Amino acid sequence: MLSNFTLLYVEDDNEMQEYMKSLLQDEFKEFYQAFNGQEGLDMFEKHQPDIILSDINMPLMDGFDMAQKVKSINYDQVILFFTALTDYKDIQKAIDIHINGFINKPLSSIDDFFKYIESKVNVLKLKNTQKELEKLRVEKEKSDFIIGTIHEIAHHWKQPLNTISIIAGVLSYKYQNNIELTQKDLEDMEIIIEQVSKLASVIEDIEAISTDKDVDVDKISNILKISNPIYE
Repeated sequence: MLSNFTLLYVEDDNEMQEYMKSLLQDEFKEFYQAFNGQEGLDMFEKHQPDIILSDINMPLMDGFDMAQKVKSINYDQVILFFTALTDYKDIQKAIDIHINGFINKPLSSIDDFFKYIESKVNVLKLKNTQKELEKLRVEKEKSDFIIGTIHEIAHHWKQPLNTISIIAGVLSYKYQNNIELTQKDLEDMEIIIEQVSKLASVIEDIEAISTDKDVDVDKISNILKISNPIYE
């Protein structure tokens, strides 16, 4: 289960770092180390780990300051404090920063430690699933919107294309039978050229929208505006 996730361990004690590395390195997809809060913040920004496990009392930047900065960047980042501190003020401060949990140092049970980490990973899995579902929902809405727009455009262009077909048929008949074209015929030809040009532009825009990452509502509105019938 843990092998699909990444973990950053922030700790200034070298011996504890080596111990936790031996304990966790093979369990996670990636195991990152930082030796103070500033390094921890830098590693977070570089690697975006799934879980941050951190001591509190560290040089340069303590765990509280690091966690606060991390949460300001990504409020949903899972941060667990691994500490011997049990002072109420520290616990209240951690709650205010929205720390996701505490693990007492030193470890009293490795099994309990892994069970606790796995419980946090399960929450992560649920969040990831929710994100994927939301992504699918947005993609479906986009797809439905595009399909609906295309249907609307098809409806708008049905009458103009029928009219263009009639005009083209009349002009073709006159040409084949050497019938002189009137001023109205020439005006109709200009209408055909103009509307076919607009239709070509609409098709290009539709093709672009279908590959766009984000739906441009203004572009959709412009397509519908251009696509209005040319005759009542």
